[in-house]
Amino acid sequence: MNKHCRFFLSIMILFLGLFPLFFTSVPAVKAQGNRWFVSPAGLGTDCLQSSPCDAGQAMTNAVTGDTIYFMGGTYTSTNDPYLVINKAVSLLGGWDGVATGDVVVNPSTYPTTINGEDSRALFMVNVASEMGGLISITGFTFQNGMGVTSGGAINILDGEVDIVDNFFIDNTAGSYGGAISIESNDEVRILGNSFSKNEVTYGGGSIYAGPGSISTLIEGNEFSEGNASYGTAIHSDRCNLTI
Repeated sequence: MNKHCRFFLSIMILFLGLFPLFFTSVPAVKAQGNRWFVSPAGLGTDCLQSSPCDAGQAMTNAVTGDTIYFMGGTYTSTNDPYLVINKAVSLLGGWDGVATGDVVVNPSTYPTTINGEDSRALFMVNVASEMGGLISITGFTFQNGMGVTSGGAINILDGEVDIVDNFFIDNTAGSYGGAISIESNDEVRILGNSFSKNEVTYGGGSIYAGPGSISTLIEGNEFSEGNASYGTAIHSDRCNLTI
């Protein structure tokens, strides 16, 4: 083995040895932009750490670049979809809900579940491309979402989106994308999520990437069970898709 290979191997061994450290501590999150806070029983319009509001109010208050923190707990609503994301913001599940001090986010300790109760869709993303900015969705469990046509849990109509480290369980849609449907003409990245028991009538039991999607990356996800006429896990329909 030459010295370059030995050096590369040493670096890789060092990295693998440190790799678990990245995921063991409870981070105190420092976000750019304004911070808004949501809880299952949130009221009012302040959306402060000491007085959280509901998700719709936080989205109303937010502007591009802001972060919305969801306190651990189970969220339900009569709205269909539960939340329309129409600004380039970051949504983080797993906030510990403490009213003062550091903002601590740990979805494992403070699980945040958006539950559609088999009656409604959950998130719709519709941010016009010309507005720019990245939407990120991290640390949630999306469960029992039901999309009339597409995207029982997340329906991406427009916008650049990162969907990272979430759980998608028992979501359905009438036609395509039991958990996620993508029609955005911006980049979409689906990274490190877990999909279980999602189903759809036609294509894409968990993920549907339609002809409107120009660049989608699906990487490091886990799929189990589920059902579809074709593409039980993923259905690619005339789009630019990398798995």
